[in-house]
Amino acid sequence: MIDFGTSWPAFTDVGEGNYSAGPYDRVIGKADGAGHSTETELANLLNSVAGTTFAGNTTDIHKTNHPAELGGTDGYFSVPSGWKYLIAQYNGPNGGSVIIDLSGNDARVPYDSSLIWGDNGKYAISHFAVAGVVTPDPNPVPEGGMTLAMLGLGIGAMGLLRQKFGPR
Repeated sequence: MIDFGTSWPAFTDVGEGNYSAGPYDRVIGKADGAGHSTETELANLLNSVAGTTFAGNTTDIHKTNHPAELGGTDGYFSVPSGWKYLIAQYNGPNGGSVIIDLSGNDARVPYDSSLIWGDNGKYAISHFAVAGVVTPDPNPVPEGGMTLAMLGLGIGAMGLLRQKFGPR
């Protein structure tokens, strides 16, 4: 799970439409204001930030309105695993959107915008959308260190057995 906590840090404009979000290196963009409500608007925003080619339909863009706030006041909302991108829209025309590369991970995302727009305004999430199905690899490659350790133990055990019970 990617845990963004319950409060976004201040976003810093680093030029050319790119933003830095402090420790959150999976945040790939931010867009101020309205215009990110329909599937078509969300697809256009994502395509402009991530260079994707999603169509503005419910097959490509999966939108959820007013997700439940978890963890009490100033809490978070949850996004299920299996998606490449997340677009979180805070307070329709007053806030804006945050675009995140989830790479298939589930996420815990702040319910309020907190410092994103620099005026300390707190806008609640109005909707979020996910796009780009990520399917798990059916044949994952095992982690190399553990495989080598097990192979070494097996060869070592065979050597000990050969010494103890081998030809004399």
